[in-house]
Amino acid sequence: MFDKRYSEFRESNPPILSHYARPEGRLITIDTSGATEESYQKLQAALGSSEEWAALTSETPKFPVEWLREMTDNQAHS
Repeated sequence: MFDKRYSEFRESNPPILSHYARPEGRLITIDTSGATEESYQKLQAALGSSEEWAALTSETPKFPVEWLREMTDNQAHS
């Protein structure tokens, strides 16, 4: 079952990635090789700096320095 699903994923994923990787696309790449919480913080930071995401969620986009400071503060309080 896994092999079949993985094969389907490998076949269907490249066209989807190339569609969203266009210059006007919406692809955000996140390094998820670390711990789950770290990956989640990276995702939140990337989305937090996206004007499009802010428009969808009614949040104000943050500049990279602000979300980096928040990530550091959150890690200090963990």
